[in-house]
Amino acid sequence: MHDSNDTLGSEDPLEHVAEYERGLRESVFRKFVERPAVETLLPPLEGSRVLSVGTGPGYGAARLAERGATVVGVDRDEDMCRYAAREYGDTVTVGRANPERLPFDDDTFDVVVCRLALELLPDLSLPVTEFSRVLSDNGVAVVSTEHPFTQYLSTAHGKKPMHGVVPKTRDVDYFETTGKLAYREDIDELVEEDGYRRPLAATTGAFLDAGLCLTAVEELGPTPAIAEQHAGFARHLRAETPLYLCLRSGPRS
Repeated sequence: MHDSNDTLGSEDPLEHVAEYERGLRESVFRKFVERPAVETLLPPLEGSRVLSVGTGPGYGAARLAERGATVVGVDRDEDMCRYAAREYGDTVTVGRANPERLPFDDDTFDVVVCRLALELLPDLSLPVTEFSRVLSDNGVAVVSTEHPFTQYLSTAHGKKPMHGVVPKTRDVDYFETTGKLAYREDIDELVEEDGYRRPLAATTGAFLDAGLCLTAVEELGPTPAIAEQHAGFARHLRAETPLYLCLRSGPRS
């Protein structure tokens, strides 16, 4: 890992990415729920060719490399790519790419990992078809994404998991894919935010339509580690609908 002490600071043009990465590292949910769920679904990585899609600051891709994989990380955001290359370029090859049009030949990778990025895209058929294309015949894709119920319950019923009651609601059709809405307390309104909410069938269907066989669908809840170290948070997780979903696909059919 690159020693960032000489470059990070108030004058660093990538400080906003560094701050974002710190938030990811410190997130209780990421550390004890989402990250272990993804890593548990992965096959043995020693000697594997792995593509990290939506790699962000690169920390997750570097963890994959630590398990013996040759890792390529791609992201749409230029600053994310610059930061990831600077901090983790000694163990991860980083490049800027559109997940809907990946710049790789067919059958290039053994594993594709995409963590909490697909909800930013309006149509999952394009990126997931690309996952299928760049995977080897026996390749595996592991994806985490926002649970379909999270935004629907918040927008239509005023109940956001882990956040309590939302005072504003709007009629939405669960079965349609629409832009996400978030409540802004300062203006007491629902406003558009980055990303899309979609029904469960649109998520799972994208994998099946791309010829990928789903071998695991996990709703992310409390783990033994989080119950031991953050008991209150674990109780909240048990009392709420899941925030996120993990999927694993096996070989192409």
